[in-house]
Amino acid sequence: MINKLITRIKETNAPIVVGLDPMMKFVPEYIKKAAFTEYGETLEGAAEAIWQYNKGIVDAIYDLVPAVKPQVAMYEQFGIPGLVAFNAKDYNRYYGDRVNMMFANRSYIEEGIIAAAGADAPCMDVNPMLGIWGAVERKDIVNGEECGTCQCIDALDAIRMFTINGAYASFDEQIKGSIEVGKLADLIVLDEDILKSSKAHFKDILVNKTYIDGKLVYQR
Repeated sequence: MINKLITRIKETNAPIVVGLDPMMKFVPEYIKKAAFTEYGETLEGAAEAIWQYNKGIVDAIYDLVPAVKPQVAMYEQFGIPGLVAFNAKDYNRYYGDRVNMMFANRSYIEEGIIAAAGADAPCMDVNPMLGIWGAVERKDIVNGEECGTCQCIDALDAIRMFTINGAYASFDEQIKGSIEVGKLADLIVLDEDILKSSKAHFKDILVNKTYIDGKLVYQR
């Protein structure tokens, strides 16, 4: 991943990244008008406006800069329609081989980087099973299209990203992130063994129980 980025920086002579942090106040009025005319002043309309705006930006700069960084949390504020705008509409077409450097979990692991994962709740689904599924499958949850499968990781690595690696990222790996004597008993009980389930099924696995510091706080 790093070598590809360096090559692209040299090709474009532009050591920069373009960030896509969609906010409705920055979207041109003619784009919003067209989107709201088609979908109404709804989340769907807002998501369509954001997608059209960002599509225009990518079309304008794709051959000028080495990388584009869409900020998924900014799309999540528009709910499921926002995630559709982030992922499902010609995602591979408009980002091209850059999808191979987005959420580059496999590259992180190969380079010895400890990468954490999580959910930007409450603006998105807090369910970690969706994130684990996405990390191992690299498929669009809306249309099933594969996106940068060279960055797929196995289930155990994905679980680590949501547990011990997350604790490491917050400097808490000595007290939580794994089930060990002396650590906080923060854990969940799933309705099936995730390591024996098919990857495609990960997102449908349910949490039966949740414990925080050894205390049962949720039971399905």
